[in-house]
Amino acid sequence: MDLVDISPSKKNPRGKFVGTGQKQIIINLYKDKIKQQQENPDGPKLTYRQMLLEISKSSGIGQRTIQTTLAEYKKKVMDNAAYHSVKKDRIPVMSWKKQEIINWLESKGENITYPTTKGALLSKVRTIHTDDHEKYVIDEYAKDNNKTVLRLPPYHCELNPIELAWSSVKRYVRTHNTTFKLKDVKELLKRGVELVTPEMWTNFVGHVIKEEEKFWKIDNITDDFMDEEPEEGARHILTIGDTSSDSDSD
Repeated sequence: MDLVDISPSKKNPRGKFVGTGQKQIIINLYKDKIKQQQENPDGPKLTYRQMLLEISKSSGIGQRTIQTTLAEYKKKVMDNAAYHSVKKDRIPVMSWKKQEIINWLESKGENITYPTTKGALLSKVRTIHTDDHEKYVIDEYAKDNNKTVLRLPPYHCELNPIELAWSSVKRYVRTHNTTFKLKDVKELLKRGVELVTPEMWTNFVGHVIKEEEKFWKIDNITDDFMDEEPEEGARHILTIGDTSSDSDSD
């Protein structure tokens, strides 16, 4: 999840103010957890709430404060990681156990005729459709807090200005980290965040807008090329093979 807009400091559920620096720490730690999982796709996957617990342990910040902070943003930008795209009501597939499919169907009020096969059960699943099938858990959580989730196209982190800001923070920490102690790293992280000025953020956003404009131009060129009518009588000849062998045989 990436920070797009920081609202003014708010009180957490226990009445304490959540400062901008603390918000940044929470967001950056969360983003780092995501990156770790992306770099280790075969490792165990953390759920959203498990990540909250991990962030709490790393930062010493309470989970309720972390949840409040993550819910504050007017807009949230997410990539398409699996743990960001959990459906509110998952639809059974062939990899599900037979009893799990039966339980799902019964939860929808369906009567099961025995004996039955997994194929027959899945056929019945396809006849059932609810709006929840197309809803995501995170999206619904954000909606409950009057937020909107924007999802980045896969493999297009260059469209997210927070990547540039986060890179600047990490570069500062890496350059000044001499003790490698968690307490010192946390202080360097706070300082690195403070050094990301509004002017820098404006430049980051401007850079992303230019990147987006490049993609739009490419899309338009592609559309024009695909829509272009070939000239009448035009022929396109594709020669397959090594032409040098023909010249050798002459």
